[in-house]
Amino acid sequence: PGAPHPATTLGEELPEHTVVGLGPAFGTWVDDPWPFLCSARVTVIGAGQGSVADAAAAGRPAVVIPEDRPFAEQRATGNTLARSELALVTSSWPSTERWRSILDTARSSKGAQAYREVTEAILAAI
Repeated sequence: PGAPHPATTLGEELPEHTVVGLGPAFGTWVDDPWPFLCSARVTVIGAGQGSVADAAAAGRPAVVIPEDRPFAEQRATGNTLARSELALVTSSWPSTERWRSILDTARSSKGAQAYREVTEAILAAI
């Protein structure tokens, strides 16, 4: 119980964008989120290693919002991603106006191209 996650109202707050939410906060579950990741213009993920790896493998620009964990591993991952300019990282859920700015940046051709180049470099190094 408690208040709904702010992500559940993002589509209403930003009607100019198509928001597809997956997971418990949205009451949706899919066995394979891969097609959604690959077709997203921008992904919004936590900073768990699986989520970060999936977004990178899909080659999608990512907005990363680290979640609080007992050992702060998501905060550490978020800091590394931000320092390396591998993703747009925010420490808390952004306001509607901040979302507009974030999405414009992430969707810009310059931002998307830079993310693709970094992703290709990472995959080449693996």
